[in-house]
Amino acid sequence: MITRDGFLTRSGPWVEIEILADATPESIAPRALSTLSARVGLHWSVPAGATRFEARYRAVGDTAWQALDPVSGSSASIPDLLEVGRTYEWQVRAANRAGTWFSWSTTSRFEVGSLTTRYATVIARGASATFTRGHAEGGRDERPVRTITLTRPFEMAVTPVTNSELVRIIAVAQELGLVTVEPDGVWSATPPGVLGTLVPDERTALVGIGALDYGEQFGLRYQAGAIVVAEGYANHPAVGISWFGGVFVANLLSFTEGFDGFVDASGRHLPEISRADGTFRARSGYRLPTEAEWEFAARGTGTALFPWRGALSGRVANYFRSFDPFEDVNEPFTAAGGPTTPVGFFNGTVRAGFRTEDDASPFGMRDMVGNVWEWTQDRYDPGYYEVSPEVDPLGPDRSNFPQGDPAIVLAVALDPNQRSVRGHAWNSRVPDIRLTKRGRYSESGRSYSIGLRLVRTPTP
Repeated sequence: MITRDGFLTRSGPWVEIEILADATPESIAPRALSTLSARVGLHWSVPAGATRFEARYRAVGDTAWQALDPVSGSSASIPDLLEVGRTYEWQVRAANRAGTWFSWSTTSRFEVGSLTTRYATVIARGASATFTRGHAEGGRDERPVRTITLTRPFEMAVTPVTNSELVRIIAVAQELGLVTVEPDGVWSATPPGVLGTLVPDERTALVGIGALDYGEQFGLRYQAGAIVVAEGYANHPAVGISWFGGVFVANLLSFTEGFDGFVDASGRHLPEISRADGTFRARSGYRLPTEAEWEFAARGTGTALFPWRGALSGRVANYFRSFDPFEDVNEPFTAAGGPTTPVGFFNGTVRAGFRTEDDASPFGMRDMVGNVWEWTQDRYDPGYYEVSPEVDPLGPDRSNFPQGDPAIVLAVALDPNQRSVRGHAWNSRVPDIRLTKRGRYSESGRSYSIGLRLVRTPTP
């Protein structure tokens, strides 16, 4: 019998046992790049025979390491304790079934990014909520009005994803080899790399640049192999994002921050994780909201048709001919004016000499009506409200064409891969504006009036 440092294997028929020495994981990410936020996910390879891992980190220049609890998977997360702009280094090591720890990996470095999107709790852990969904006098796809109960905890972004945030997210995706940026847009890489199972197998459009399938991209530009923000649009909501692009952004944020709740190409979170004791725990991370979650976050427990529970006016929302200081109805739009307003513009203060009113929803979300439509997880089904469950509706598996308004039924039948969008946009017209209104768009489509707002699982 031969023993060496490392893992146990067998060579030959019951004759020789060798313990391999190659037990050091390889750092995958982050590695020589800037992270998105102060919460950082560490990812590494898994050597054969490894059962547990331990990671540690420290600021460059410090002598003491900060240890993370041992984990059984191939990732760990550092909470929001890091200093933005500072460079850190980290290592990982593995243990075998016998409990033997092996050498630390080579050191990898990263700089802490400054993405600081604010999230507000809508349903806390251990809580549930009941609300009224729909509008009795709305379109046929907004009826019947029903009482819906939500039990999944979630936080929602206070504002939609902005152009500056999206540019930073795509830059990290490029560094990880997950996307390619071309003059006409951002595409999933082929092969798509570490998140490959979470986007369609084929090359997929994620963000449009230049001419979109509906309108022109006005907030982003192509420049030397990257996307950059057009002048004057840094804090405006990003548009031209496909539904698949929204799923990709959610998955990338989950990956870079060390969450395990990736979303598959159907928009659903992957199954819960099984514990050794036979119980399950819910996955955590970012995703698109369901239609029901979106409407509850906008409406709360009342029956108001606007998040601010007052009347609609150009002082509180951006819609067609609302005459806010940024409105420019002439295309192509310019930096001096355009269709969108900066996120959070309508907050009850005087902005650029224009007195606004507060548009906050009962949970503090802004821009929930007007500015840009927002993708949801759900497939669009004009008759879904008639058949949906009353607890945690997740949308239909496929559209049920025979129900609903005949014109809408025909449109969905011609393109069954449509997803629901909510919230209205800068080109929505009075009197057809209300928070219960359901929109739709092809999941692969990129429009100049559709943006993105994410939800995430509250951390313990």
